[in-house]
Amino acid sequence: MKISAEAFYNFNFTTEKSHYQTKYHMRFKISTSVFPFYLVMISFLLLCNSCADTKKQNTENKTEKIAENGNANDVIPIFQHWNLILGDGSNVGKATDYENKDFFYTENDEKGDWVVFKSPNAGNTHGTSNNTRTELAQLKKWSPTTDAKMNATLKVMNVSTTGDARVAATYSVVVGQIHSADGHENEPLKKYFTKIPRSYQRFSFLEL
Repeated sequence: MKISAEAFYNFNFTTEKSHYQTKYHMRFKISTSVFPFYLVMISFLLLCNSCADTKKQNTENKTEKIAENGNANDVIPIFQHWNLILGDGSNVGKATDYENKDFFYTENDEKGDWVVFKSPNAGNTHGTSNNTRTELAQLKKWSPTTDAKMNATLKVMNVSTTGDARVAATYSVVVGQIHSADGHENEPLKKYFTKIPRSYQRFSFLEL
């Protein structure tokens, strides 16, 4: 699976504050030169480990326009192979011609068109998890005995500013995850990005 320029274990991120409540706002771009669908079943997750924060946040003025094509599948032509689950808990299915301004849409900046995944702190949780998410889940399963590679360019625009600092995943967003068919307790890999509140510290880590 080829997702633009940066390696899966070496994502690049930037952060900024949201306009009203703290929200997860992830943008990523995928190129399709290599895409072995039979190898990878990765869920792109937007998870929060915090309670709701509805206080208004100060923000820098930033102008971004909606991508001219307006269709996520035109930016990343892969959605026929994935199910889209939104931060309100609804399962959209194959998002080949879909947009939702609260959770899933396209934007354009000086670097081109992006697909935006957004999920609020107080969004819907899923299964046994306490985390809200807007995510893609690949339809086909794959074998861990087969080689697979994933490259990505991401921007993490927001992470939660509330939560229990004693919990490792607090102030974080999970941007990539491998699920096992054995159930939720068997997750071979998670990729986190963390931004500590009132600090310039930003870092990413893997949970294996």
